[in-house]
Amino acid sequence: MFFTSDTTQKQFELPVVSLPGVDDSYPPMKKSLMMIKYMHDYHIDEYEWFMRADDDLYVRNDKLVGLLRSLNSSDDIHLGQAGTGLMEERGKLHLLPGDNYCMGGPGVIMSRSVLKKVGPHLEHCLQTVLTSHEDVELGRCIQRYAGVPCTWSYEMQTCFFHHYTAKGTGTIFYGDLNTKTIDDAITLHSLKHAAYMYRLHSHFMNKRIQDLQQEGVKLQTGFDDNGSISARKWHQAFSSKETKQSG
Repeated sequence: MFFTSDTTQKQFELPVVSLPGVDDSYPPMKKSLMMIKYMHDYHIDEYEWFMRADDDLYVRNDKLVGLLRSLNSSDDIHLGQAGTGLMEERGKLHLLPGDNYCMGGPGVIMSRSVLKKVGPHLEHCLQTVLTSHEDVELGRCIQRYAGVPCTWSYEMQTCFFHHYTAKGTGTIFYGDLNTKTIDDAITLHSLKHAAYMYRLHSHFMNKRIQDLQQEGVKLQTGFDDNGSISARKWHQAFSSKETKQSG
């Protein structure tokens, strides 16, 4: 589902929601908080997990599903890459000692339990913002009303990958994609050009095809991952032996 301002007049084939009273101003503080409110107001009972993502984020759905299936959406869970602000912003974001927020770029995931607690208060959070950073304010709102910070975990920096690069320098997304960094990631940010998005998608699709081909070879040879002969192969060998003996 995609969210836009209420001034957007274009017709889309995709599921696009125009948020009332929201414009295209940047930073998109109101847009971000109101789209979370929309999820709460209209979809809270339809889904177990909710994700806020930018349009320059690539999500590996299969890996994300695997992660979320290992967790309980009835628990208060707030996932993403934890941040505390840039060095020059330290002390200016009004974060309490030990507080953090999930960085918006690599994606923010919350369980249904968290959204149920936060949803009714999002308008108040919008009226009481302390910074111009929408991800900081969303994190503050979740901390205040659900009592959970963004998950402190080094592993989350790997799963929710944000590519830090100075303006004008190269990017990891048009280099060699066969790297552990890219292979381990669940989300990858930021892909500012559509060509990078298509290239990355093609890479993962080709990798999936290669994995399926390898599985097919294993099935054809009749051996499992441990090198043991499969039940099918035993059956073929036993049937062949019986045929020879009866002849």
